[in-house]
Amino acid sequence: LFFHISPSFTIWLNRYAPNADSEFIPPGFSSERFPDFNPLFKNGNTIKIVFIGALQYQLDILPLIKAIANNSNYELTIIGENGNGQRYNECNTYIVNNQVKNVTIKGVIEPDKVSKELANYDIGVIPMISNSITNKFFDYVASYLPILVLGKNDSSKMVLDHNIGWEVDF
Repeated sequence: LFFHISPSFTIWLNRYAPNADSEFIPPGFSSERFPDFNPLFKNGNTIKIVFIGALQYQLDILPLIKAIANNSNYELTIIGENGNGQRYNECNTYIVNNQVKNVTIKGVIEPDKVSKELANYDIGVIPMISNSITNKFFDYVASYLPILVLGKNDSSKMVLDHNIGWEVDF
């Protein structure tokens, strides 16, 4: 018996077990972390975008940083980066060298505070280079945030199939 947490993982499974059947079981979110979640409907001209995750090679947020840099219509907050991510220096150097004022690297927060933090944003972003559906996808769903996916991958397919956000090129 097999299950997969991202649709494209069946390609790998079929390579090693061509006759295997597999059931899609997405990672989901912990309901204990999102008790009685009430999204905030905000007014204003600034669109607040959030990214949850460390700045790793498979997550390329720099194109979005460059696209919105110092545009007062957008704010981007990065949650979960402790300064050790593979892309941290690249992103932080761009932010500092270009004096980007509307991008904040907030650092790591406790998992039980994620739902309260996400209530402050308008859009969750997934800059995934590889095919995968991560837990942050479901944290955004649990928070009623539309999802902006950079790149064409399993996350973008799910977003488009369920009409819960947008897919854009890097």
